[in-house]
Amino acid sequence: MSNLRVGAIDSVNGNNALAIAADGSMTHGGNAMSTGMVKLAQAEWTTDTDGVNFDVFDTTKYINYKMYWWVCHESTAGDSSTTSWYQTGMCFRDSNGNLDGSGAYDNNCSWVSSGSTDPDTNNAIGAGAKNRIWMCGNGNGYDSQGEALISIPPHSDFRAAVCGQSQLIGAPRTSSGAGVNYFEEFSSVMIAGSTDPTQLTGFRFCSFRGTTGNYSKRGHISVYGIEK
Repeated sequence: MSNLRVGAIDSVNGNNALAIAADGSMTHGGNAMSTGMVKLAQAEWTTDTDGVNFDVFDTTKYINYKMYWWVCHESTAGDSSTTSWYQTGMCFRDSNGNLDGSGAYDNNCSWVSSGSTDPDTNNAIGAGAKNRIWMCGNGNGYDSQGEALISIPPHSDFRAAVCGQSQLIGAPRTSSGAGVNYFEEFSSVMIAGSTDPTQLTGFRFCSFRGTTGNYSKRGHISVYGIEK
């Protein structure tokens, strides 16, 4: 019995629908396929950018989403002429745009430096009722990396929520020594405004201190949907 060798499968209109590489990996619509997790979107920037919208929510396919990022907290010119990113955050979106009204989110946050054993938990900088979800901070001389689990229940009785971990990267940009990098944790629930999760279309990845107008000179983010 001979084996069927296929490198690509076309859709009914002749466009490539599925590509199969020599190593067996597959891409669908230009995005890599994997068991359970589907890559929905990504963004990368190398010039000042104040955020990226990801309108990727689809409650027919996914309840949970994963987001991975690395971002520079500094703008090209710095705060002297351009407001920098400073802290990492996000807000949800619906068909009307960004949901960043007063007290829209109930945040938890915690961080500890590599030179300390005493975490700062629920500091007023990021905790409590805030306009955006706090994910990492603070400072222009830092970068951050992290991951977030986003849950969007498919029913209006429930709330959209986010939790995750991040690292505020201080060395070598701030110092060549130890003790300037921070392990950080965060969680948030949407509590005010348009709280029906079935009406959410996606989220905006941005500075925590401003949904727009706070710039990062370099960054990358990838978003995945976890199949039901």
